[in-house]
Amino acid sequence: MTKKEDKMNKDKFWEIVEKLNYGNDFNDERCGEELVEIMKNKEIQEMEEFIRIFNKLYMELEVRMDLMLFENDMDYSEHIGCSDDELNDLLSHIIGMKKEEYARCYENIENIIEHANGPFQTIEGYSENFGYSLHSLYDLIDEIKKGE
Repeated sequence: MTKKEDKMNKDKFWEIVEKLNYGNDFNDERCGEELVEIMKNKEIQEMEEFIRIFNKLYMELEVRMDLMLFENDMDYSEHIGCSDDELNDLLSHIIGMKKEEYARCYENIENIIEHANGPFQTIEGYSENFGYSLHSLYDLIDEIKKGE
């Protein structure tokens, strides 16, 4: 059984995201492989908690973005202008850019707008898609469950 201090939480999530260094090359495949290496000796519950934390941060950022747009009387299509798929890429990219960038975007809609309108596959813009790195973790969980 994993000790309580070793269990997955937001701080540990951000430590792992930091190690993946997605902003270095925007390579979700590499990040997925490294994520599996980091997580392979952890309990399934911790792997699932990592995914749950990612999804929660994603949803919180999306809701916050919508609220900031509303509060500032800003039109989504004019300021963000992403399709559903592109929005998924954008918000996942922001999470992949580590805790400080996530906080910066969570606090100020202008920072999300910068990413939405910045050059593709750059730190200033966004890339497709840090969230895809989680597919490798889903595959690892499936393999472990099939082996039980």
